[in-house]
Amino acid sequence: MTTKPAATVHLPVLEGTAKAIYVARRSTLEWFIGGDGFTDDDDSRFRRVALADVLRALDLPADVLELSVGEHAFRQDDRRSWKKGRIPVGRTFLVTYDVRPTEQSAAPPDIGGAYANCWVVCASMDEAYRMALEHLEKDGWAVVGMVNLNEKVADDLAEGSESLFRQAQIDGFVCQFHTFPADDLDVS
Repeated sequence: MTTKPAATVHLPVLEGTAKAIYVARRSTLEWFIGGDGFTDDDDSRFRRVALADVLRALDLPADVLELSVGEHAFRQDDRRSWKKGRIPVGRTFLVTYDVRPTEQSAAPPDIGGAYANCWVVCASMDEAYRMALEHLEKDGWAVVGMVNLNEKVADDLAEGSESLFRQAQIDGFVCQFHTFPADDLDVS
């Protein structure tokens, strides 16, 4: 018995109401295709179909159709060109830091600090800790302390964090800031 290649496809792409903006070749037989907003949608907004059937309906460039296993192609919207990259590999960790802006930070002057939730795809907790710290410091944030560090799986997500988890699976690193004002009395 030969198994045929299949794709998990975002319903708006299948229905023709959205163009594909993300294509990944997860394995020899498994592809993933997402349209605008796919990281915000739950599993009910995706359908598994035979790859040949979906490719006939989509207008994808040849280099996207020739992805190697472990590669993905993406574009900001359907008017932009496609870029290729490697799919992040590893476990997903959520590292939360208490941070303050430095002079190099792009934070507005009225921001006194933030809790930075860093979603990291990598091999270990130690690596997640290091990568999140490096990203924050590079972006001009001084770390006051780590609040939390734990591994996350799709079945273990707080409501509203699903899209951040999915985006980390694509980019390897996603950071969400919950800021507080400079005149906040709790800022030390």
